[in-house]
Amino acid sequence: MNREVAQAITDAVDNAFDRQLEFTGDLIRCPSVRGSETAIQDRMEQEFADRGLETDRWRIDEEDIEDHVGFGPMTVPYDEDFNIVGSYRPAVSQGRSLILQGHVDVVPTGPLENWTTPPFEPRVEDG
Repeated sequence: MNREVAQAITDAVDNAFDRQLEFTGDLIRCPSVRGSETAIQDRMEQEFADRGLETDRWRIDEEDIEDHVGFGPMTVPYDEDFNIVGSYRPAVSQGRSLILQGHVDVVPTGPLENWTTPPFEPRVEDG
């Protein structure tokens, strides 16, 4: 990568940093414990669309994935769960592809009195 391209990437990250930090905080504020992912998945789908990505949403079907290497039996129902994908397809395809994948549900918070701050309230500490 040449110096000019590297600087353009650094500048883009710097220019969007506050917006990205705000977006990350919005995601943290959205409780997403197992079984309650619909709101955050809706948010991600909207965010992908707002960023100009093509979106795809589908339900998880155990029969579709049970033969994959590494599959573990589903121990909870996935009837209300969706996968959301945002895809960017350039006008001209060249070079390599990049896939970013995330996982939006979190483990239960446990007793709230064990937290020093609320679990779904973002904070920046020491910068």
